[in-house]
Amino acid sequence: MLIRRPQRRRHKDTEWRSGDKLADVVMVREAIVELLDALLEALTYRGICDAKVLFADEESRNVVRSMPVSYVSALLKTEQHRNKSKLWVSNDIFDIDAMSLAVPYCDIVVTEKHRCHDLRLAKLESRMNTVIFEDCPS
Repeated sequence: MLIRRPQRRRHKDTEWRSGDKLADVVMVREAIVELLDALLEALTYRGICDAKVLFADEESRNVVRSMPVSYVSALLKTEQHRNKSKLWVSNDIFDIDAMSLAVPYCDIVVTEKHRCHDLRLAKLESRMNTVIFEDCPS
């Protein structure tokens, strides 16, 4: 099953299709999709009504960066969107979810070549202090 086509089409001819702008879009989307309900509930509980602050680019990126699982997820989704030759399939989400948990909290992660490439491209080995292998070392 293919997914994420509408989002890829939406950004196809924009400045967001690659580079830092793409990462910004994915980070803000990650904050909205993954955190919006919890943030709005917390703001309401504290009597804060102005939720506009949640959607400012830098604030959204900082919220996502402060949570390792969300940060790894956003960076892997960014790399997936950058690769225009690879269509999204449902298994990509499962892989990203698994890597988002493993990379920040494991010392060593073993994964397939494609995902290893994405993790290294996002510099997650050094950022998360994790050793990443393409397959089990001999």
